[in-house]
Amino acid sequence: MKDYSGTVLHRGHVSNGLYHFSTKNVPPQAFSSVRISFDQWHRRLGHAASQVVQRVLSSNKLPVDKIKRHYVCPDCQLAKSHALPFTNSTYVSKSPLDLIFTDVWGPASVTSTTGARYYVSFLDNYSKFLWLVPIKFKSDVECVFLQFQCYVKKQFSSKIKAMQSY
Repeated sequence: MKDYSGTVLHRGHVSNGLYHFSTKNVPPQAFSSVRISFDQWHRRLGHAASQVVQRVLSSNKLPVDKIKRHYVCPDCQLAKSHALPFTNSTYVSKSPLDLIFTDVWGPASVTSTTGARYYVSFLDNYSKFLWLVPIKFKSDVECVFLQFQCYVKKQFSSKIKAMQSY
């Protein structure tokens, strides 16, 4: 294995069209002749923590523009899905269906026995009663909502007054 200048970086032998390299007494290495940014290394290493990226870069003497002490990856922040706490509400429901909270969860890593991978929930703010409906596809939410709307209208002889979705 040679770099662009022709310097030999590693030697191995060819067997059945594959190069085999001995790893005995050889520390793990990564080779690059192009300087790339810290955030690119962060992404290449599977969005590893900054400390891990710094350790890999320094131990392998990899070319990097600048090592940032506190790099914040926007993709990692979004993936964590941390949200600020909700503000306290002074709203009090006076009857069922005054306010319904709804949310869709999924896809689940395991499919249910009926083939559902998603779940839609409806929570009544007044009674705190929760309806949880398993669905196969996220696109089924509209149909499930229309069925739910008809169902609660018959049960409570009242319409849903407000809905809140997360």
